[in-house]
Amino acid sequence: FDSYSEITARGIKNHPSIKKTGAVINWGIDNAKNIESWGNNIHLKEEWFFTQSEEISKLDSSYRLLFKTMGLFPIARKAHRILTFELGKIK
Repeated sequence: FDSYSEITARGIKNHPSIKKTGAVINWGIDNAKNIESWGNNIHLKEEWFFTQSEEISKLDSSYRLLFKTMGLFPIARKAHRILTFELGKIK
């Protein structure tokens, strides 16, 4: 699922796309591994950052530089990302 950092979740309500869709972001998470503590059979498989996207190469040079720079700072890199979990069998 896609996730926001705690700071992003608190501030995103004013983003134009969020306002337009009427979406409500209720929470964020800074450390994806913390979700594993929600149950014995939850395992983080991948944390994918939008700053890793191959699509960035199609952008203008100024945007490519912006994404590259953002990727250097954890607070910016983790602002919005995709988390993949493996859910095991409940015993």
